This record gives sequence, C-alpha cells and structure tokens, in this order.
Amino acid sequence: MLLRKLYFLKRVLKQQYYSKREIEKLQDKALRGIVRHAYRTVPFYHKIFKERGIRPSDIRNRGDLEKLPVIDKKVVMENYQDFISRSYAHRLPKSMVRSTSGSTGEPLKVFFDDRAVDYMEAIYARDHFAVGYKPWWELAYYWYEPFQPKIYEKFGLMRKRYISCKLNLEEQLRVLEEMQPKAMYYYSTSLYYLAKKAEELGVEIRPKVIITHAEILTDKMRKKIEDVFRAPVYDQYGSTEFIRMAWECKERVGYHIDADAVIMEFLRDGEQVGEGERGNVVITGLVNYLFPLIRYDQGDVAVPFEEKCPCGRKLPMIKRI
Repeated sequence: MLLRKLYFLKRVLKQQYYSKREIEKLQDKALRGIVRHAYRTVPFYHKIFKERGIRPSDIRNRGDLEKLPVIDKKVVMENYQDFISRSYAHRLPKSMVRSTSGSTGEPLKVFFDDRAVDYMEAIYARDHFAVGYKPWWELAYYWYEPFQPKIYEKFGLMRKRYISCKLNLEEQLRVLEEMQPKAMYYYSTSLYYLAKKAEELGVEIRPKVIITHAEILTDKMRKKIEDVFRAPVYDQYGSTEFIRMAWECKERVGYHIDADAVIMEFLRDGEQVGEGERGNVVITGLVNYLFPLIRYDQGDVAVPFEEKCPCGRKLPMIKRI
C-alpha cells in the first residue's frame, strides 16, 4: 500500500535520529512482538521454546536472545516448511519472495509479508536519501533478473533502470552512456571492472552518487570507481534474508546498522565480542512475520564500534565487514 509505505518512510526518517536508549526500547518492543508471533504461529520456534522450557515472556530484551539457539541456512533448509508462519501461509502465492544465489549450495527462498515489504522499502529509501539520492532521479540498477516496477515508480519516484548482469562490460557501458544516470546501484566488484573498462575505452559517465552493495568494497576498488566516474561511492550491507542491514552515510566513518529493522549481534565462540573485535554476524529480523528468522548466522564477519558519527545519527555502527 502506497500510503503505508509513506507512513513508514516518515517513521524511519525520524527514527534514525533517535537516542541510543530510544533505539534500544524500539528494538526490545519489536523483539517481543516477533517472538510472541513466532511462538504462536511458527512450528520451528514453538518447538525450540518447548525444548528449552521457556516462554515468549522470558525474552524481554536483546540480552535475553542468548536463551535461544543460533541457527544458520542449513538449519532453515532442513526445516523449511516449519519456518513459515501458519497465520500467513495462505498468502504465500502473492507474497514477495527473494532467493539466495546458491553460490554456496542450494538456494534459499525467503518470503516476506506485505507489511514487511512496505517497511523495508522505506528503509531502502532512507538509506539512499542519506547519501544525496533524490527520489525523482532514475537509478541505474544492476541486477541478476528483471523486476516489475513498484507502484511509486509509476509516479516517477525512485525509478529503476534495469542493467542486466548478463551484459558484458561494453554492453553495460553503452546503456549507461546513453542513459547518463544521476545515480548508480551496483555490485562492488562488477562496478570496479566496469570502471576499468570505461577508463580503457574513454567512456564518460558522470553520476552524482554511486551506491555499491552485495560484495566487499575495498579501498582500491572505491578509489578506482571514484576516479573514473568522478562521483562519491557509498557502500551498503544487505542480504537476501533481511534485504538492507547497514549502510554508509556521507561521512563514511563506518556503516549505520538499520537497528529499527534488525538486531545485529557479533559473536565469537558463542560470546559477544568487544568493540573493535571481529565477530560472526548474527541477525534477528524484527519486521518479517511471514518467515521470521531469529538469531540467524549470516555467514559474515564484521567489526562493531562505538564511535559517534558526525552526521548525528545514533544508530549502532559497524567499522568494517
């Protein structure tokens, strides 16, 4: 629903400037809601609670999450049907579904309820606006398959121009040269090689902002992309299972975690790591009631830190991924 998307956008634009305590209270409230729902309607979690002799009321805040096990993709795949909420099962045919690439094995399909989609699209918009993207700019969107335009695109807002990953570098450059997008949304490695090819062929593309995602962005890659396209590069961190999770603002001192959509833990040997230490990224989604994932090991390693960002946002941060 367009009105609901706009309502959520207004909310998340405000929430990014909440105090640390306000963000924690928001997370704890959302956590209690998703836990109660999972216990009542998701067979996998109902079984886990029964086996551990705990009830939803025992999970009051983020600190209580340690009472629940860490799961991973293998666990989800082995119990797939039991992760689908019985309250939403009838909506599956019309639900949004995202699939992992399968590069490390069998692809995992994750379903999202309508409310979760609207909320995560508001998060997506917020993270783009934070680096200067304007909603009336057409976005060169590099992706692995075509997609249907969203309802707001029909009003000229946040329009995506599909750039197929199946095109070779020269073909991509021809499309981009003709388009001359003001914003680009690209896989990090793909854009790095595209920048090298553009430099080799003397092709000029001059966006105002570039957003990278999906892969690690190194300093070397960022410099080459910025030198060739003469535009700032801002990196984002997301996944199929949770869509967007963290992002760089204009200050680029680290990644702001979307703490109003996920709880992110950093664990080593089952224990929380300290600031500046490497830890496995474990995510609890707070908005997807159709396919809840609680304490899901993302398979990534990141470094949390407590430094305050000059931008004024109080969202928790990652130093690097």
